[in-house]
Amino acid sequence: MTIGELLKQYRIEQGKKQKEFIAGVVSPSYYSKIEKDTHRITAEDLLAILNKNKIAPADFFKKMNKVNRDRDTQTDYFSTEIDTAYYANDRERIQNLLKEIENSKLDKDTKATILLVTKGTLESMKKPDEEPDNELRQELKDKIFSIPNFNRFKFELYTNFMPFYDLDSNVVITKNIIKQFKNCDDKKNKMELPGLIFNIVSQAIENNRYDVAKYFIEEEKSMQTGYQNFLFKDALVVMENLVAYHDDHDSKHIDTCMLVYENMKLAGMPAFAKQAQEFVEQYKDQ
Repeated sequence: MTIGELLKQYRIEQGKKQKEFIAGVVSPSYYSKIEKDTHRITAEDLLAILNKNKIAPADFFKKMNKVNRDRDTQTDYFSTEIDTAYYANDRERIQNLLKEIENSKLDKDTKATILLVTKGTLESMKKPDEEPDNELRQELKDKIFSIPNFNRFKFELYTNFMPFYDLDSNVVITKNIIKQFKNCDDKKNKMELPGLIFNIVSQAIENNRYDVAKYFIEEEKSMQTGYQNFLFKDALVVMENLVAYHDDHDSKHIDTCMLVYENMKLAGMPAFAKQAQEFVEQYKDQ
Protein backbone atom coordinates (compact mmCIF):
# COMPACT_ATOMS: atom_id res chain seq x y z
CA MET A 1 0.00 0.00 0.00
CA THR A 2 1.26 3.47 -0.89
CA ILE A 3 1.02 6.64 1.21
CA GLY A 4 -1.55 7.99 -1.23
CA GLU A 5 -3.73 4.88 -0.93
CA LEU A 6 -3.68 5.04 2.86
CA LEU A 7 -4.46 8.78 2.88
CA LYS A 8 -7.44 8.08 0.63
CA GLN A 9 -8.60 5.34 2.98
CA TYR A 10 -8.49 7.72 5.97
CA ARG A 11 -10.25 10.45 3.97
CA ILE A 12 -13.11 8.15 2.98
CA GLU A 13 -13.44 6.86 6.54
CA GLN A 14 -13.85 10.48 7.69
CA GLY A 15 -16.44 11.09 4.98
CA LYS A 16 -14.53 13.98 3.42
CA LYS A 17 -14.04 15.19 -0.14
CA GLN A 18 -10.47 15.83 -1.30
CA LYS A 19 -10.81 19.63 -1.03
CA GLU A 20 -12.01 19.44 2.56
CA PHE A 21 -9.32 16.92 3.50
CA ILE A 22 -6.43 19.13 2.35
CA ALA A 23 -7.89 22.67 2.57
CA GLY A 24 -5.19 25.20 3.39
CA VAL A 25 -2.38 22.65 3.17
CA VAL A 26 -1.75 21.75 -0.48
CA SER A 27 -3.53 22.36 -3.78
CA PRO A 28 -6.31 19.97 -4.90
CA SER A 29 -4.45 19.14 -8.14
CA TYR A 30 -1.28 18.29 -6.20
CA TYR A 31 -3.15 16.11 -3.70
CA SER A 32 -5.12 14.34 -6.42
CA LYS A 33 -1.81 13.12 -7.87
CA ILE A 34 -0.76 11.88 -4.41
CA GLU A 35 -3.84 9.67 -4.10
CA LYS A 36 -3.34 8.38 -7.64
CA ASP A 37 0.30 7.62 -6.76
CA THR A 38 1.60 9.70 -9.68
CA HIS A 39 3.41 12.20 -7.44
CA ARG A 40 5.46 11.84 -4.27
CA ILE A 41 4.45 13.80 -1.18
CA THR A 42 6.98 15.62 0.96
CA ALA A 43 7.31 14.69 4.64
CA GLU A 44 6.29 18.23 5.60
CA ASP A 45 3.07 18.13 3.54
CA LEU A 46 2.19 14.64 4.80
CA LEU A 47 2.53 15.64 8.46
CA ALA A 48 0.49 18.80 7.83
CA ILE A 49 -2.37 16.76 6.27
CA LEU A 50 -2.27 14.23 9.12
CA ASN A 51 -2.35 16.97 11.78
CA LYS A 52 -5.18 18.84 10.02
CA ASN A 53 -7.33 15.70 10.05
CA LYS A 54 -6.34 14.65 13.59
CA ILE A 55 -4.56 11.51 12.41
CA ALA A 56 -1.72 10.52 14.72
CA PRO A 57 1.44 10.08 12.59
CA ALA A 58 2.47 7.07 14.69
CA ASP A 59 -0.87 5.35 13.99
CA PHE A 60 -0.65 6.19 10.29
CA PHE A 61 2.80 4.64 9.84
CA LYS A 62 1.98 1.68 12.08
CA LYS A 63 -1.03 0.88 9.90
CA MET A 64 0.99 1.30 6.72
CA ASN A 65 3.72 -1.05 7.99
CA LYS A 66 1.14 -3.69 8.98
CA VAL A 67 -0.53 -3.57 5.55
CA ASN A 68 2.86 -3.91 3.85
CA ARG A 69 3.84 -6.83 6.11
CA ASP A 70 0.57 -8.59 5.27
CA ARG A 71 1.21 -7.94 1.57
CA ASP A 72 4.74 -9.36 1.80
CA THR A 73 3.45 -12.47 3.60
CA GLN A 74 0.86 -13.08 0.87
CA THR A 75 3.41 -12.39 -1.86
CA ASP A 76 5.87 -14.88 -0.34
CA TYR A 77 3.10 -17.49 -0.10
CA PHE A 78 2.14 -17.13 -3.76
CA SER A 79 5.79 -17.13 -4.90
CA THR A 80 6.48 -20.35 -2.99
CA GLU A 81 3.33 -22.02 -4.31
CA ILE A 82 4.14 -21.03 -7.90
CA ASP A 83 7.70 -22.39 -7.62
CA THR A 84 6.52 -25.64 -6.01
CA ALA A 85 3.88 -26.21 -8.68
CA TYR A 86 6.35 -25.37 -11.46
CA TYR A 87 8.94 -27.92 -10.34
CA ALA A 88 6.18 -30.51 -9.86
CA ASN A 89 4.98 -29.70 -13.41
CA ASP A 90 1.52 -29.10 -11.92
CA ARG A 91 -0.29 -26.78 -14.33
CA GLU A 92 -3.65 -27.33 -12.66
CA ARG A 93 -2.30 -25.98 -9.36
CA ILE A 94 -1.01 -22.87 -11.09
CA GLN A 95 -4.39 -22.35 -12.78
CA ASN A 96 -6.01 -22.50 -9.34
CA LEU A 97 -3.45 -20.03 -7.98
CA LEU A 98 -4.59 -17.51 -10.59
CA LYS A 99 -8.04 -17.58 -9.00
CA GLU A 100 -6.59 -17.26 -5.48
CA ILE A 101 -4.49 -14.26 -6.50
CA GLU A 102 -7.44 -12.62 -8.24
CA ASN A 103 -9.52 -12.98 -5.06
CA SER A 104 -6.74 -11.87 -2.69
CA LYS A 105 -6.64 -8.55 -0.85
CA LEU A 106 -3.33 -7.52 -2.40
CA ASP A 107 -3.09 -3.97 -3.69
CA LYS A 108 -3.79 -3.46 -7.38
CA ASP A 109 -0.16 -3.11 -8.57
CA THR A 110 1.16 -6.08 -6.56
CA LYS A 111 -1.75 -8.24 -7.69
CA ALA A 112 -1.18 -7.30 -11.34
CA THR A 113 2.52 -8.18 -11.11
CA ILE A 114 1.91 -11.57 -9.45
CA LEU A 115 -0.83 -12.41 -11.95
CA LEU A 116 1.54 -11.59 -14.80
CA VAL A 117 4.30 -13.77 -13.31
CA THR A 118 1.84 -16.64 -12.73
CA LYS A 119 0.53 -16.47 -16.30
CA GLY A 120 4.13 -16.30 -17.51
CA THR A 121 4.98 -19.42 -15.52
CA LEU A 122 2.14 -21.30 -17.22
CA GLU A 123 3.34 -19.98 -20.58
CA SER A 124 6.90 -21.20 -19.89
CA MET A 125 5.56 -24.71 -19.21
CA LYS A 126 4.10 -25.09 -22.69
CA LYS A 127 5.42 -27.87 -24.90
CA PRO A 128 7.03 -26.97 -28.25
CA ASP A 129 3.90 -28.07 -30.12
CA GLU A 130 1.62 -25.75 -28.09
CA GLU A 131 0.64 -22.34 -29.47
CA PRO A 132 2.69 -19.56 -27.79
CA ASP A 133 1.00 -16.45 -26.41
CA ASN A 134 3.34 -13.93 -28.03
CA GLU A 135 1.49 -10.95 -26.56
CA LEU A 136 1.99 -12.28 -23.02
CA ARG A 137 5.65 -13.07 -23.70
CA GLN A 138 6.25 -9.53 -24.94
CA GLU A 139 4.45 -8.09 -21.91
CA LEU A 140 6.78 -10.05 -19.63
CA LYS A 141 9.87 -8.91 -21.53
CA ASP A 142 8.65 -5.31 -21.31
CA LYS A 143 8.11 -5.75 -17.56
CA ILE A 144 11.65 -7.03 -17.08
CA PHE A 145 13.10 -4.24 -19.24
CA SER A 146 11.14 -1.58 -17.32
CA ILE A 147 12.89 -2.39 -14.02
CA PRO A 148 15.83 0.06 -13.99
CA ASN A 149 18.35 -1.83 -11.84
CA PHE A 150 19.23 -5.52 -11.87
CA ASN A 151 17.81 -6.18 -8.41
CA ARG A 152 16.75 -9.57 -7.06
CA PHE A 153 13.20 -9.29 -8.46
CA LYS A 154 14.49 -8.50 -11.96
CA PHE A 155 17.04 -11.32 -11.65
CA GLU A 156 14.34 -13.86 -10.76
CA LEU A 157 11.97 -12.62 -13.47
CA TYR A 158 14.64 -12.82 -16.14
CA THR A 159 15.81 -16.28 -15.01
CA ASN A 160 12.27 -17.66 -15.05
CA PHE A 161 11.44 -16.28 -18.48
CA MET A 162 14.72 -16.68 -20.37
CA PRO A 163 13.10 -19.05 -22.91
CA PHE A 164 11.12 -16.07 -24.23
CA TYR A 165 14.37 -14.49 -25.49
CA ASP A 166 16.49 -15.79 -28.37
CA LEU A 167 19.77 -17.51 -27.52
CA ASP A 168 22.09 -14.74 -28.73
CA SER A 169 20.27 -12.16 -26.58
CA ASN A 170 20.45 -14.47 -23.57
CA VAL A 171 24.18 -15.00 -24.06
CA VAL A 172 24.85 -11.26 -23.90
CA ILE A 173 22.53 -10.66 -20.93
CA THR A 174 23.77 -13.69 -18.98
CA LYS A 175 27.42 -12.77 -19.43
CA ASN A 176 26.67 -9.30 -18.05
CA ILE A 177 24.79 -10.73 -15.06
CA ILE A 178 27.61 -13.16 -14.27
CA LYS A 179 30.14 -10.33 -14.52
CA GLN A 180 28.06 -8.27 -12.08
CA PHE A 181 27.40 -10.95 -9.45
CA LYS A 182 30.14 -13.59 -9.79
CA ASN A 183 32.58 -11.98 -7.37
CA CYS A 184 30.23 -9.71 -5.41
CA ASP A 185 29.23 -10.03 -1.75
CA ASP A 186 25.53 -10.37 -2.60
CA LYS A 187 25.08 -14.00 -1.55
CA LYS A 188 21.37 -14.14 -2.43
CA ASN A 189 21.95 -13.18 -6.05
CA LYS A 190 25.02 -15.43 -6.31
CA MET A 191 22.82 -18.33 -5.20
CA GLU A 192 20.59 -17.72 -8.23
CA LEU A 193 23.43 -18.02 -10.75
CA PRO A 194 23.31 -21.84 -11.18
CA GLY A 195 19.62 -21.60 -12.15
CA LEU A 196 20.43 -18.87 -14.64
CA ILE A 197 23.26 -20.92 -16.15
CA PHE A 198 21.15 -24.10 -16.25
CA ASN A 199 18.56 -22.27 -18.34
CA ILE A 200 21.01 -20.93 -20.89
CA VAL A 201 22.88 -24.25 -21.15
CA SER A 202 19.55 -25.99 -21.83
CA GLN A 203 18.66 -23.43 -24.49
CA ALA A 204 22.11 -23.76 -26.08
CA ILE A 205 21.72 -27.55 -26.36
CA GLU A 206 18.24 -27.14 -27.85
CA ASN A 207 19.80 -24.89 -30.49
CA ASN A 208 22.71 -27.29 -31.11
CA ARG A 209 25.16 -24.67 -29.78
CA TYR A 210 27.42 -26.89 -27.73
CA ASP A 211 30.15 -24.26 -27.73
CA VAL A 212 27.85 -21.96 -25.76
CA ALA A 213 26.83 -24.79 -23.42
CA LYS A 214 30.47 -25.64 -22.66
CA TYR A 215 31.36 -22.00 -22.01
CA PHE A 216 28.67 -21.53 -19.36
CA ILE A 217 29.25 -24.92 -17.74
CA GLU A 218 32.87 -23.89 -17.17
CA GLU A 219 31.69 -20.51 -15.86
CA GLU A 220 29.52 -22.24 -13.25
CA LYS A 221 32.40 -24.47 -12.15
CA SER A 222 34.50 -21.41 -11.38
CA MET A 223 31.87 -19.92 -9.03
CA GLN A 224 31.47 -20.22 -5.29
CA THR A 225 27.67 -20.25 -5.03
CA GLY A 226 27.20 -22.46 -1.96
CA TYR A 227 25.29 -25.68 -1.42
CA GLN A 228 21.82 -24.06 -1.33
CA ASN A 229 21.28 -24.45 -5.08
CA PHE A 230 21.69 -28.20 -4.96
CA LEU A 231 18.93 -28.88 -7.51
CA PHE A 232 20.39 -26.76 -10.29
CA LYS A 233 23.92 -27.96 -9.56
CA ASP A 234 22.64 -31.51 -9.97
CA ALA A 235 20.86 -30.51 -13.18
CA LEU A 236 24.06 -28.97 -14.52
CA VAL A 237 25.84 -32.29 -13.94
CA VAL A 238 23.25 -33.81 -16.29
CA MET A 239 23.88 -31.06 -18.87
CA GLU A 240 27.66 -31.48 -18.60
CA ASN A 241 27.41 -35.22 -19.22
CA LEU A 242 24.98 -34.70 -22.10
CA VAL A 243 27.51 -32.35 -23.72
CA ALA A 244 30.30 -34.87 -23.12
CA TYR A 245 28.18 -37.65 -24.67
CA HIS A 246 27.62 -35.44 -27.71
CA ASP A 247 31.42 -35.25 -28.14
CA ASP A 248 32.47 -38.89 -27.64
CA HIS A 249 29.26 -41.01 -27.41
CA ASP A 250 30.65 -42.83 -24.38
CA SER A 251 27.72 -44.46 -22.55
CA LYS A 252 29.32 -43.72 -19.16
CA HIS A 253 28.00 -40.16 -19.45
CA ILE A 254 24.41 -41.39 -19.81
CA ASP A 255 25.01 -43.72 -16.83
CA THR A 256 26.03 -40.68 -14.78
CA CYS A 257 22.87 -38.88 -15.86
CA MET A 258 20.81 -41.83 -14.64
CA LEU A 259 22.49 -41.64 -11.24
CA VAL A 260 21.61 -37.96 -11.02
CA TYR A 261 17.96 -38.69 -11.89
CA GLU A 262 17.82 -41.09 -8.94
CA ASN A 263 19.46 -38.49 -6.73
CA MET A 264 16.79 -35.96 -7.70
CA LYS A 265 14.03 -38.45 -6.92
CA LEU A 266 15.53 -39.19 -3.50
CA ALA A 267 15.62 -35.44 -2.87
CA GLY A 268 11.86 -35.29 -3.46
CA MET A 269 11.91 -33.91 -7.02
CA PRO A 270 10.58 -36.79 -9.18
CA ALA A 271 8.84 -34.49 -11.69
CA PHE A 272 12.05 -32.51 -12.25
CA ALA A 273 14.00 -35.78 -12.62
CA LYS A 274 11.50 -36.94 -15.25
CA GLN A 275 11.87 -33.68 -17.20
CA ALA A 276 15.67 -33.94 -17.07
CA GLN A 277 15.55 -37.53 -18.34
CA GLU A 278 13.17 -36.60 -21.17
CA PHE A 279 15.48 -33.73 -22.14
CA VAL A 280 18.50 -36.05 -22.36
CA GLU A 281 16.58 -38.63 -24.39
CA GLN A 282 15.41 -35.94 -26.80
CA TYR A 283 18.80 -34.33 -27.44
CA LYS A 284 21.47 -36.99 -26.83
CA ASP A 285 21.58 -38.10 -30.48
CA GLN A 286 21.17 -34.75 -32.26
